Order: sequence, then structure tokens, then C-alpha cells
Amino acid sequence: HAAIDSNDHLSDVGILHFQPSQKANLAALCPQDFVQCIEGYNADDDQETCADACEGECCVGTNACYYFTGSVCKDGVSCSGYNAC
Repeated sequence: HAAIDSNDHLSDVGILHFQPSQKANLAALCPQDFVQCIEGYNADDDQETCADACEGECCVGTNACYYFTGSVCKDGVSCSGYNAC
């Protein structure tokens, strides 16, 4: 069984389903910035992981955002925890 983080209820708070036509709306939903991910990598730089693109503000924890596709808010809580997103 996987270990459960005491903050698991917060792990996926800032996940946004990505649709290219809605990129402008993402900025409104996530005013502090967001990272767009495709299979765990930054959509703007396919050599950078989502975790690295988050700069400690999202995708934090073991396997966080591993193979994740979508957008995640850089809000300090989104996609944070064991296997989050």
C-alpha cells in the first residue's frame, strides 16, 4: 500500500483540465501562475519536468506530476504529496 500524506485532501486542489482554446481562462483561474504539463514535462520545454517548472510551488513530493497531463496552479499546495497528480 502507498503511504498516505496527511495533506492528501489538498493534493489535487489546483488541477485544471487543459484545453488549448482555454489558455486565457487558466490565467484567470490561477492568478499566481500555472504550469502546463504533457506526460510529466513542461509543455513549453519538453526537457524540463513539471516539478522543475513549478519551482517548488506545485508538483512537490515523490512521483508528483509523474506522467501528468494538464495544468497545475503554482500555489504552494497543488499536486503536492506522494504520487499526486
